[in-house]
Amino acid sequence: RAFRIPSLEERPAPPVPHRLVLSPNGALAAVVESESVRILNASTMAELRRLPGGHCAAFSPDGAFVAIGTSGPRPISLYRVEDGRFLQTLGVAGFTYEIGSWIQGVAFFPDGNGLAASQTEGRILLYKREK
Repeated sequence: RAFRIPSLEERPAPPVPHRLVLSPNGALAAVVESESVRILNASTMAELRRLPGGHCAAFSPDGAFVAIGTSGPRPISLYRVEDGRFLQTLGVAGFTYEIGSWIQGVAFFPDGNGLAASQTEGRILLYKREK
């Protein structure tokens, strides 16, 4: 029995992952792509939920939240991992968006009470959790 292999023109290009990050306990993985951030069960690689894409992502120390770095005047978005609920975006006070500027790295503070991000222009952004 013969199988027909589609030509390159017929096959859609698969999304190219930018990064892969693991949750602190290793149970979850976030695959960062331009169009989406896929949250996966790290053992089975089953997709649990799909969030809007970006350039980078990080899990909070307790694994309950994920921050996604993108571009624009409010370049960081926070989501609850359990249900994918959007929580808020974080911007930069007094910052004028420059075309081509984007977040290239994001990390939560070890105590979970803030996060740090780096931009392509070399800026380091620090955010503290409001109490």
